[in-house]
Amino acid sequence: MKVLVFRVLLLQVEADSEVSEFLSVLRLGTCNVYSRGLEAFQEFYSAQGLIKDFLDRVEKDRLLPRSQRTRIDRVTLNNFVIWLQNRGYSPKTIRIYVGAVQSLAKYFDVPISLRHAQLPPAQPVNKKHLGP
Repeated sequence: MKVLVFRVLLLQVEADSEVSEFLSVLRLGTCNVYSRGLEAFQEFYSAQGLIKDFLDRVEKDRLLPRSQRTRIDRVTLNNFVIWLQNRGYSPKTIRIYVGAVQSLAKYFDVPISLRHAQLPPAQPVNKKHLGP
């Protein structure tokens, strides 16, 4: 059952022509990681629509007067971070997956700032960076 759900989500991501276009311009390694991140985001966002619907909502929100904006990008990405954390994703993976969503948006000239996103702290990979 879990594999079937995963396949359906993968097909949804691939069916989204904007996501396919974005992934097609990336290097193979980046494409693989970002596609997993965007699949996770699609699974998270599926009750509200497709990834392209998210981008459309972010664009519409940015056109509203400041007092009427819902800051859907910030709210959604913070909820995505919580969703990933609840599923046991590592801080590094969470940062990469959120970055994949941000990069997709940037590719289509939809700026999403991560300045106020509640990302987990980056953890040093190498012990020499841990300090004395």
